[in-house]
Amino acid sequence: MAGFIENLRSEHSANAARFGSKAANQARLGLAGLPIPEGFCLDAEAYRQQLAAVGLLNLTKRIAGLSGEEERQAVSEIRIGLFDSPITPEVETPLLQAWSELRQSTGSTIVVRSSALSEDLADSTFAGQYETFLDLATEAEFLTAVRACWAALWSPRALRYMQSRDLSTKDMAMSLCIQELVGGEISGGGLSRLADG
Repeated sequence: MAGFIENLRSEHSANAARFGSKAANQARLGLAGLPIPEGFCLDAEAYRQQLAAVGLLNLTKRIAGLSGEEERQAVSEIRIGLFDSPITPEVETPLLQAWSELRQSTGSTIVVRSSALSEDLADSTFAGQYETFLDLATEAEFLTAVRACWAALWSPRALRYMQSRDLSTKDMAMSLCIQELVGGEISGGGLSRLADG
């Protein structure tokens, strides 16, 4: 796939520094031979390109030095800019092509999941802080979900969680995990921990 996008079954998708741990963990499961829904990842560089295209990249780098009302206004400007601005063609064109191919190959509606570079780590899970959108059938729904997931990085609840973990906004970025919607009959979860030594 092109530029910002990797198939979830690609070894490149297992790079958490590029795609966030949520997407990277899905890729690792698939690479280990476990069943995962078909899909692809949109990397953090696409998010940064969007910020640059709408004139917000420098503001995101300065926000760590702001406080009070200045910080609140800057956060609002970033969120509104990400949510309301059209996606830059350099990102949108390959993104829509990958979305269309996934829809055609699976015949399924689509799920868009946030996969921030700072989440699902040993000391910062961000569980429930970002966004997931299910059952997206149209191009408009899909693009709205992409922009909303990018904007979720700057939600008040996510920023409060970051502050509680002494994390800086300076280097944070949002990747996305985009998959077919799989109809389930049951669900479950499992946790594991590698033994020390």
